[in-house]
Amino acid sequence: MDMNTLCAGIRLPQEVFQRVTLFLENCDWNVLDSYVQAMTVPESAERSYKALWTLLDEDDMGMLACQLSAAVKVHERYREIGISDEIYYTTMACFTRFLEETKRITGKWCYDRAFWSHRQTSMRIFRITELEYELCCEKQAVSVHIPTDARFTPEAVDASLEAARNFLAKYFPQCAEYS
Repeated sequence: MDMNTLCAGIRLPQEVFQRVTLFLENCDWNVLDSYVQAMTVPESAERSYKALWTLLDEDDMGMLACQLSAAVKVHERYREIGISDEIYYTTMACFTRFLEETKRITGKWCYDRAFWSHRQTSMRIFRITELEYELCCEKQAVSVHIPTDARFTPEAVDASLEAARNFLAKYFPQCAEYS
């Protein structure tokens, strides 16, 4: 997985892709890489996001570039576990959805959901068809989130819940009993 493949797979707008690319070409990767890597691990993702946000001086496109870089890195874990690229891309499409929502409201490409997206890059949230499932195994719970673009019909919800039960049983059996 590389940045071009990820951004094409989640249909990141070209203007945003150019800004992300520009940031990555000009950043000091020696400084940022450990933060990006930490955003792929559930136990350190939030702490790393907060530290990185301060380090980047609240540069939203810089943060987006770093979180997309974390998404690229975590793809290998998806593959190791056997989670499909379909679920990977559907989950990581949150970045595009968030950008498009903000653009509709403000008229500008801004990334304002970094506080949330470290959950996707650390494999705590997965989008399974229409709904998102956040693994909270330490609390013996799985939280369900309704994305703004979800088809929220009884049939779609039932199908998503069934698919999530199967997904959890296969890939995260320690969480499956709480679904």
